[in-house]
Amino acid sequence: MKIETDAIILDIDGTLWNTTGVVAQAWNKAIEKLNFPAQKVNPQNLKSEFGKPMDKIAESLWPNLSKPQRTKLMSECCEQEQIALKENEKKIEFPNVLSTIKKLSERFNIYIVSNCQSGYIELTMQKIGIANFIRDHECYGDTKKYKAENLRLLCERNRLKKPVYVGDTEGDRTACKEAGIKFIWASYGFGTARSYDAKIENFKDLLDLVAPIQLPKTFIRAAVPDDAKELLEIYAPYIERSAISFENTVPTVANFRKRISDTLKTYPYLVLVCENEILGYAYAAPFKNRPAYNWCVETTIYVKHGYARRGLGKKLYSALENILRSQNILNMNACIAHTSGASEYLTNASEEFHKKMGFKKAAHFSQCGFKFGKWFDMVWMQKIIGPHTEKTKDIIPFSEL
Repeated sequence: MKIETDAIILDIDGTLWNTTGVVAQAWNKAIEKLNFPAQKVNPQNLKSEFGKPMDKIAESLWPNLSKPQRTKLMSECCEQEQIALKENEKKIEFPNVLSTIKKLSERFNIYIVSNCQSGYIELTMQKIGIANFIRDHECYGDTKKYKAENLRLLCERNRLKKPVYVGDTEGDRTACKEAGIKFIWASYGFGTARSYDAKIENFKDLLDLVAPIQLPKTFIRAAVPDDAKELLEIYAPYIERSAISFENTVPTVANFRKRISDTLKTYPYLVLVCENEILGYAYAAPFKNRPAYNWCVETTIYVKHGYARRGLGKKLYSALENILRSQNILNMNACIAHTSGASEYLTNASEEFHKKMGFKKAAHFSQCGFKFGKWFDMVWMQKIIGPHTEKTKDIIPFSEL
């Protein structure tokens, strides 16, 4: 039976990767540097410690040291660890981590919560190549709070209603129980768990285990300028983390309000709402500012991250098409970024979506958008929604429908 969830929160060590070999060498280097009477570590005993907050690890490994000594040694260990991990070129993540996170991110928002030091999550995301797929994160090093409290903080900050946590230790299980979150045990990891809501033996098992929660009833309405802030929250990640939008700078709320107002003078600007939350929007704009193009529009659609492949885009675009047809618009054109190879910033999912909506490719322009230090192609796709005759009908502004 699948677990229904609105978000996936991940542990790091023992769940995403195994760094114990690299870390053991780094920590022993720190012990030698400070010359404290501290027992050296090895990968095996680190496995039994990882998952605990940093102060608890130091207390367990070096009980003979004073608290100030443990604090200083752990600080030096973390510094040497960061250096070692940055320099490491060996593959230390578990199988299928990157590919699975990419696929999961199409349908879920993904987060990380760890008992690690500050900077460790950011380094992990960089080394594995998952930064663009993680919506938010929290750790002991930043808050000085333990995992259960950090789980609650992250859930409150992101308004998560039914998240699951994926971890590998009994400590992860107890944190989830305290935070009221379902626990998925990564049995291939470092530890054991007395109980769990589900178990995975390979990270890719998550693909068959989790399912998006069923959304309550949704409805579509016309946007208003006051929606600008909420719509911008949907749009900003597409600018900052992907090449789906060729904009480089997130517009201001005032600028976005004006965009909505200007569009609504002639064309539809629609939002899809679920329980007072906007989950997506779509609108039309002039194809070209020449009278002969009056019967053509450029269409745009964005769905909130974590809500793709749930039929929301289809509902929005179908509603948009029906309104455009009633305005006497004949051609819907969509400008879509395209990648010819694997990219962490772009997939061709938008092209596939438009194909399913009846669009056909009309043009392909090579290497015409430069973003994140890379060149991306662009395609135009078109859908004819009305007959082209010698007697044209005047376009009816959206405001007059």
